Amino acid sequence: MLAVLAAFAALWNSRSVSAISDEEGKLHTGMFGLAPQQTARLNLVHIGDPNENPAPCAAEMVFYDGFGNRLAQSRVQLRAGESALLDLQHQQLGRAGRVQVRAEWVGFNPQPDPPGRRFGKCLGTAEVFDDVTGKTTLVIGNPEDLPPPRR
Repeated sequence: MLAVLAAFAALWNSRSVSAISDEEGKLHTGMFGLAPQQTARLNLVHIGDPNENPAPCAAEMVFYDGFGNRLAQSRVQLRAGESALLDLQHQQLGRAGRVQVRAEWVGFNPQPDPPGRRFGKCLGTAEVFDDVTGKTTLVIGNPEDLPPPRR
């Protein structure tokens, strides 16, 4: 019984969700909240093996508000092992209180995808963290997209 309670407590405290939807050449999240003194961050990493000389990962990372207005954007081209991020701080929005936002990654390179992977060697995640403490309060990603550990 104690083991069941410990497992439930571990799941209860988890804030990681698999809420990334994909379609051809695009990943996007649902809406999530950004409160004062918080920053939303989009991450993109090229998880290809540099020794295999894979094609670069080219994409645009975008934040939108609830009305479809672009709040921030960044275009990147990553080689294997490289990563990029895009931050959106609540204070940049000039709005009081909590703001609903969503994220999108567009334009992944057209290289062939490995079996079971829709976007080749690029992996996107989103997170929200506290500006004062740096503590991450929300992670949005798909754990099934992570590659197996290298041995």
